[in-house]
Amino acid sequence: MYTLGRQPGTIVLGNHIHDTGPGYPGGVYLDEGSADIEVTGNLIYRVPLALNFNNRKQNCIATCPVHDNYSTPPAAGEDAAAKIAAEAGLEPPYRGLLK
Repeated sequence: MYTLGRQPGTIVLGNHIHDTGPGYPGGVYLDEGSADIEVTGNLIYRVPLALNFNNRKQNCIATCPVHDNYSTPPAAGEDAAAKIAAEAGLEPPYRGLLK
């Protein structure tokens, strides 16, 4: 997931990102200029880099709160991570389009 620029009120939420393979940053990439973006409630694992901040000119680390994300596949008893995995992707009426 890639962002660029100031995006007040934007929330990156409920994504299940995994197994992207080599040559890709992987999870969530807040590129230079990204600001006012909250990253929460995501499940990101088996990627080269789960969270990437291009933090040269805009202090996106200070302006983009990151919390309550998971970095391993859901295990038994991890209800929050399992819920993200189950609910991520297309909404139920559209899931059949992938077949």
